[in-house]
Amino acid sequence: MEDFKTVTYNIFTVWLAMIFVLILLPSIFRLSLGISEVYMKILVKTLEWATLRIQKGFERQKKLRASTSNVIIQRDESPMETEIGGLRQSRSQCLQQGDFELSNVFYFSKKGF
Repeated sequence: MEDFKTVTYNIFTVWLAMIFVLILLPSIFRLSLGISEVYMKILVKTLEWATLRIQKGFERQKKLRASTSNVIIQRDESPMETEIGGLRQSRSQCLQQGDFELSNVFYFSKKGF
């Protein structure tokens, strides 16, 4: 157990010495080790790289959008729509006043409201 305490004490002492030598001492004499400049350069390079990747992605999306057609696709009524139309004509009087049936829910969910 005493070895553990000795090792821990030595690590803590080295840690404090590093903080004093690398941070406090240069700041007392208004010196810069250049760490912040290197950090800023790395950060700027990373952000430039990310910006280029995003711009390339937008260019790819524009190419994909340009290749798709912008026409409306016309289609015939599906059998489900004709069946629902027939159900609507044969519904009771209380349903014609505004109540919904389950077939209406299916129709609206398929059409997307």
